[in-house]
Amino acid sequence: DRRAARRASADHRELEAEHGALSRGLDDVRAACRAYAAAAARLQLVPRSAANADGVDLSLHLAPDPGVDDDEDDHGRGAALRGLAADAQRIGEKVASAVSPKLNELREAVSQRGDDVA
Repeated sequence: DRRAARRASADHRELEAEHGALSRGLDDVRAACRAYAAAAARLQLVPRSAANADGVDLSLHLAPDPGVDDDEDDHGRGAALRGLAADAQRIGEKVASAVSPKLNELREAVSQRGDDVA
């Protein structure tokens, strides 16, 4: 009936809007990872063999976009969201356990150099 079709159409528009918002968020996360990679390279934090990495892998990576998964009704969006959620959790844990402490260590070293010069 017409009412059900309107409701389905509204649901579809809402899902498409959410997908757009999630896609923009994913693009932002990817841009942040690229910016981090450039800054980490300048600070000699990556690769693992870099001078300030102390043998620790401080690189951050997002998995590539998955293809269409088994549920073709969502055009692979379910797999993409599951992958993004797992990547976000993994990156958050890595930042908290390895990247932030290393950046704090470098900040202290730079501060000490400034104190030594003054």
